[in-house]
Amino acid sequence: MRQSTHSRRPPRPRFVPSVLVVLAVAAGALTGCGGDDDGDVPGVAGRTAAAASGPRSLAITARATGAKSAEYAMPATVEAGLTTITLRNETKGPREASLVRVEGDHTLTEVLEVINDQGGAPIPDWIHADGGVAIVAPGQAGTATQNLVPGDYYVTDSTDPDSGVTPAKPYRFTVTGPVSEGALPAAPATVIAKDYGFTFAGLKAGKNTIRFENTGKELHHALFFGEAPGATRAEVLKFFSARGEVPGKPPLDFARMSGTTVLDGGLAQNTELDLKPGRYAVVCFVSDRAGGPPHLAKGMFAEITVK
Repeated sequence: MRQSTHSRRPPRPRFVPSVLVVLAVAAGALTGCGGDDDGDVPGVAGRTAAAASGPRSLAITARATGAKSAEYAMPATVEAGLTTITLRNETKGPREASLVRVEGDHTLTEVLEVINDQGGAPIPDWIHADGGVAIVAPGQAGTATQNLVPGDYYVTDSTDPDSGVTPAKPYRFTVTGPVSEGALPAAPATVIAKDYGFTFAGLKAGKNTIRFENTGKELHHALFFGEAPGATRAEVLKFFSARGEVPGKPPLDFARMSGTTVLDGGLAQNTELDLKPGRYAVVCFVSDRAGGPPHLAKGMFAEITVK
């Protein structure tokens, strides 16, 4: 299923799924699914500390190289520390800039094998989901503020080629210098991911600046799906568990979708969510590092009403 086509067929799972790579649900029953609605938000995990200066700026541009192909334009070397990343999409399709950090000597082919895995295989310890900017519409820009740690990275785009948009060519860059972590600016809204659930505060209709934080040990993201009027929790869960292959009208409103990139446990970033009024199902489709079913099957499902 793709936001751009409103298709009901789920695309293949990815290690770094975006808001457009959705319903990547492993086979099996969904039992005991639960999640927190609005409530108190726990404190920030200890990856950020006070800094005397504001964040640096990192500009990433997605630009077309053909009718459907695209590439990223950005510096090959970036300084470590608190950074505001801006993705400008100059192509005709949706794009994202997910950051994948790689430890050790691993090829792009190895990285893509993990990213494109379809069967819930284990996620190697040498690969890390370090945030970035979630999906940006053509001609638009999106931002995320986060700490960049030293190391080798790829910028990746998990746009599904089945939607008619070829993913942008991955771009390798290096973050240099000593570890220099700054405090994230205050954000008016918060989305907390944990093993295995969500907590929300301050979300409202419109463009939200949020602090998205993963307080768990596993990798997580938060995908927001608008629920169709009158849809029940049971219908939504059945639709997810069946990978969208259910008869009748879908219980989801695909015009109301938003989400985050994936974060390793203990990481946080400030980013943006564009939410229209209504009821949302919030899910995580990433699997444990040890492999297995997506976190939705472990109860990482919540419903929240946005006004």
